[in-house]
Amino acid sequence: MSDISIPGVNSKYGTQNIIDSLVKVEKNKLVQMESQKKGFEDTKLAWQDTNKRMQTVRDAAKALYGFASPFGSKLGSTSDEKSVTVQATRSASNGEYQIKVLRQAGNDRFLSKSLTMDQTLVAGEYRFQIGEKELVLNFKGGKLQNFVDAVNLKNPALIKASVIKDSVDSQILQLEAVPVGAKNSLKISGTGLEELTKIGMLGPVKGFRQELQPAQVTLPPGSQQSWKTENPMTLTTGMELRMTLSFVPAIAASKDNVPDTGFKYPDGGTVTFQGITLTGAGMQGAVPPPPVQEPPPEIKSLKGLTLQTGSKTIALGDLPDTETPQTVTFSLPAGESFLSLGLSNGNSARSLSVSQIEIVDPTKKEGVEPQRPLSRAADAELEFEGIKIVRETNAVTDVIPGVTLNLLTPTKESVKVKVEPDRKAIKDSVITFLGNYNRLITDILVMTTIRPDNPAGSQILQEASYLSDEDKKKAETRLGKFQGDIGLNQIKNSLQRIMMDPYKTDGSSFTLLAQVGISTNTASGGSDRVTASKLRGYMEMDEPAFDAAISKDLEGVKKLFGNSLDGTLVINSGAAYMVDELLRPSTQLGGFNALRVSSLDSQIKSKTKEMADYNDYLARYQADLKRKYGMMESSLNSMQKNSESLNSLNTNNQNN
Repeated sequence: MSDISIPGVNSKYGTQNIIDSLVKVEKNKLVQMESQKKGFEDTKLAWQDTNKRMQTVRDAAKALYGFASPFGSKLGSTSDEKSVTVQATRSASNGEYQIKVLRQAGNDRFLSKSLTMDQTLVAGEYRFQIGEKELVLNFKGGKLQNFVDAVNLKNPALIKASVIKDSVDSQILQLEAVPVGAKNSLKISGTGLEELTKIGMLGPVKGFRQELQPAQVTLPPGSQQSWKTENPMTLTTGMELRMTLSFVPAIAASKDNVPDTGFKYPDGGTVTFQGITLTGAGMQGAVPPPPVQEPPPEIKSLKGLTLQTGSKTIALGDLPDTETPQTVTFSLPAGESFLSLGLSNGNSARSLSVSQIEIVDPTKKEGVEPQRPLSRAADAELEFEGIKIVRETNAVTDVIPGVTLNLLTPTKESVKVKVEPDRKAIKDSVITFLGNYNRLITDILVMTTIRPDNPAGSQILQEASYLSDEDKKKAETRLGKFQGDIGLNQIKNSLQRIMMDPYKTDGSSFTLLAQVGISTNTASGGSDRVTASKLRGYMEMDEPAFDAAISKDLEGVKKLFGNSLDGTLVINSGAAYMVDELLRPSTQLGGFNALRVSSLDSQIKSKTKEMADYNDYLARYQADLKRKYGMMESSLNSMQKNSESLNSLNTNNQNN
C-alpha cells in the first residue's frame, strides 16, 4: 500500500514541495505590495495626526481672539463666600460693590405635632396652593408614609413631604413648599385642612406678637438703649409697636455734695508739746463772696424713639409727657424692614422708665395658621450700596448687570463684591495655545528632519520631555518620514515668524509677545550663550511677567493675539489670528491635508484591489501547477505500470 500514489493528494516524486516553492517565489511580489500598502497607511495616519494637531492649534488660537475669548471672561468674588457667592457673565462690568444681606428668601415648612407610629389620614381631596399654582391630591387614606409617597409623586417641584422620627416610637409629618418668596405661601384646604389640623400642623390664628422687653428698664438722663428682633422682619400693614412708659424725676443732688467755690483763709494750725496743745490764730481779711451760679436750664424732650431698618433710621413719634405709667401704641411703616428699636432719653432732669415693649399685628384674628412652622415664605432683602432691595428669590440677577448674587445667609456687616477679568482663565488659555503650538513644531521637526542611525537617541526627541513613552515610540517610527517636505517646512518657518513679529495694538506699550513674557528664551541662564535646542522655535512663558502684563494693560495683551485695525470689530491682526489664518488652508474641508489623505486613500484602494487580483492569480497559478503536476504524475505512474507489465511478460516467456 505504501507504493500507491494518488496524483494531487500525495506524491512520491515531491511535486507538492516543487509547487509550494514556485508559489512562494510568486508571492514575493504580494509581500512587496503589502509593504507598499502599509507604507501608504502609515503615511495617511501621519497626515491625519498632523492635521489633527494643526486643527488643535487653530482651535486654541481662535479661543484667544474669537467671540468666546477668555479676555472677556469675568470672575466674581466676595469677601464672605459663606454668605454671598457671585457668578459673573461676560457682559458684566468690572467694579466693586457693597452688599448686605438682611434676609434670605424663605419658603413655608410646616411640622405636625409628635404622632404615634400608627397615625393615619383619612381618604379625601387634599388641596395645596403655592402662590398661583394648585395641586389636588385625591388620597385613598392610609398611614403617614402612604400620604408622603402620594404627595412626592404628584409634583416634587412644587411641594414635598417627609416623615421624621423624633423618637423611637413617634414621628412628625413635614410639608414643604419648594418655591421661595412671599407670594409662594402654602395654603391648605379640602380634606387636608381638617386632617392636618387634627395632627397639630394647622390651628386657629394666634395673632402676631413678639416681645422685645417685658421687664421694666430705666434710662437715666442722656442715656440710650436699643432692642433687636430675633430675626429681621418685614413690616406689614397694620403692625404696631406697643410699650408702657413714664417719666421719673431724677434724684436731686445732696447739699453736702455741692462743691464750695468760695475762698477761705487757712486756720492757724495746732501744736502739742508735753501734753499741752496750742492753737494759732487764723488769718483774717476781707474776701469777696463767691459768684452766684445759676443752675442750667432743664431740657425736656419727648423725642428719641426710632426704628432702624438697616439702611435708614425712622422716627416713630413723640412720647407722652406723663409721670404715670401709660401704654402707648405707635404705627409701624409697612414694607420696611425691622432690625432694631432705639430709645434715647434726651431729658436733663428726668429718667425714662419703659416696660412691655412688643410688636403686634392686630389684624391677624381669623382663619388658620401653621402651629409649628420651621420657616415662612418671605422675600429676600438686601442692601446694595445703601439702597434697600427686595426680591422673591435668593438668586438675584438684576441688581448688577451680568452678575448673579446667590444669597446664602444674612450678614451683620456689608460684604464686598468684586467683578474683575478672569486672569487665571486668560493665562490657562494662553498656556494651552503655547503647549499645542510647541507640540505641532515638534511633530513637524520629527517628520522633516534627517533620520539618524539611532532614532531613539534623536536630539529632538530628547528635548521633547513632555512626550509620553508611547508618543516617543511613535515619533521614532516617523523620524524623517517627510524629510524635505516643502509645505511642512514653510508652515514651521511661518509659525516661528508669526510668534516673533510685532503687532499694532492701538497705542498700547505692548507690540511684541516677548514684552508680555512669551518668547523662545534662546539665551541660556541669562548669559550670552545661545542654546541650540531653543532655536527650534519652541515658545515659553515667563508667568510672573505675563501676570504683571495683564494686570497692567489687559486690553493691550488681548490685542497682541487678536485686533481689529480698521474699526469694524472684525479681527484682522494679532498672533493668534495669524496662526489661525496660516493653518486654515491646510486643515479646512478640502484643504491641503485633506487632499493628501484623499490621494493616499486612492492609492490604498488601488493597492488593495491590485493585491486582491494578485491573490486570485496566485490561486489560479497554484491550481494550474497542481493540475499539470498531477497529469505528469499520472503519466509517470501509467508508464511505470506499462514497464512493469512488459517486465512480467518477458519473465513468463523465459520460464516457458
